[in-house]
Amino acid sequence: MILCHLTQIQRVPTKSQEIVEQEDTYFIGEYVLVECKLPKKREQFYVGEIEQVEEPNIDCKFLKKKSEGLYFMFPEIPDRDIATKDSIVMKLSKPSQSKST
Repeated sequence: MILCHLTQIQRVPTKSQEIVEQEDTYFIGEYVLVECKLPKKREQFYVGEIEQVEEPNIDCKFLKKKSEGLYFMFPEIPDRDIATKDSIVMKLSKPSQSKST
């Protein structure tokens, strides 16, 4: 099993706050933080790796949180979905990988 550790996640501004400058060019292999609004719940945030970019859709493969802290892993059954540029909150640095038994 390979765990990904995200080391550079910063406080995320809400959509109502001013975002100084957001890069809107996305590439395959980049990691992003995606906001998903669910009924009767607050916003949920998910970490995803971009698999394909076809404007305005961005196909992502999502990770799941493994344990406390900022450790994530790809689930055994891939969790894929389509995000839009509006739902991407920020790009993340490429995570470090560590092997776990």
